[in-house]
Amino acid sequence: MLESYSVLDCTDVRGELGPMVLGDLGADVIRIEPPGGVSARREPPFARHASADDASLSFQAFNRNKRSIVLDPAAPAELITLPAEAADPAVIAAATPVGVASGPAESLPASPGS
Repeated sequence: MLESYSVLDCTDVRGELGPMVLGDLGADVIRIEPPGGVSARREPPFARHASADDASLSFQAFNRNKRSIVLDPAAPAELITLPAEAADPAVIAAATPVGVASGPAESLPASPGS
């Protein structure tokens, strides 16, 4: 249904549901994570026999149908490493109001071409 749309997911645990639903409906959702991963990766409950990055069951549930890339918000030059389909996303999902610095979303341009 939404296969032609791309979404940049720059949320924390407060905003994972919206991008998850878009991914469930077919959008290409790219999760932007800081070095070391988002805090949601460390939220219980945990799977017993999983790697540390994949042990959080809630992270697995709310981040299905998403790809993940690491972007250091302190190094804006890393924006050039975004996949081509992420260069002009239809949606940028963020859990903080515009202008409130807290993570990778604030490193992205406010609108295409800005």
